[in-house]
Amino acid sequence: MAVKFLPGVNIDDALQKVRDKVDQAKADLPQDLPDDPVIQEVNFSDIPVIRVVLSGPFTLRRLQNFADDLKDSIESIPGV
Repeated sequence: MAVKFLPGVNIDDALQKVRDKVDQAKADLPQDLPDDPVIQEVNFSDIPVIRVVLSGPFTLRRLQNFADDLKDSIESIPGV
């Protein structure tokens, strides 16, 4: 499950409230769960994603070569 917060919310306070509520609910969870619930912050701006679609009057092999070259160029950028 994921919980999303609105912009401007104090993340530390919100995460603590979520932790508190999950702790309260643990007694009602099935006893045979393999692991306890995990509460962690995931900031998707720390995990940027780019999707590129290539098309054109080329063979699939040629488009794959373009894609491979583009991937190599993007990955050569510092910090990527």
